[in-house]
Amino acid sequence: MKRIFVIRHTTPNIDAGICYGVTDLNTASTYLNEYENIKARLKNFNPDAIYSSPLKRCRNLASNVYSNKVITTTNDLCEINFGDWEMVHWNKIPIKDINAWTADLYYYKIPNGESFKDLYTRVLKFWNETIVNHPSESIAIFTHSGVLRALLMKLLDITPNKIFNLKIPYGAIIEIEYYCKDYSTVKFI
Repeated sequence: MKRIFVIRHTTPNIDAGICYGVTDLNTASTYLNEYENIKARLKNFNPDAIYSSPLKRCRNLASNVYSNKVITTTNDLCEINFGDWEMVHWNKIPIKDINAWTADLYYYKIPNGESFKDLYTRVLKFWNETIVNHPSESIAIFTHSGVLRALLMKLLDITPNKIFNLKIPYGAIIEIEYYCKDYSTVKFI
């Protein structure tokens, strides 16, 4: 059995209502409190391997929590690329585009960006090629809500139209006990 902790980054430093995904944002002024909360919840977890999104809101958190460990970054753990919508206020995105996206959250490809299916495909590639075959039994992954959704969709067999009903707060941590491709348990910490 592999024990895998997947950690969502802390609150980013961005105004409410702005669409962001792959934009490399700094963390908010609440970082220290959020970091200490995450560190406390991970205090008894000493992973053999640590992976992170290269975006600094994940990479810096991983480096702070596990300052004495090697952190491997991979673009496969990045948030969805919102393309033309990156750093645009949601109210400024044409309503016809928002309606098309919400009508098909899985397949709709954001102009010059990705669909959730694109994100799901790269996350599953990382999971299958890196995590499933990894010789370590304890792994930490620092990433984003989209990546967490993709993993939960796969592990819990949640349909694409239901996965977005799940709220995943900043600093969320899930523990996965991976036994085999057809059996894992998931616990929210």
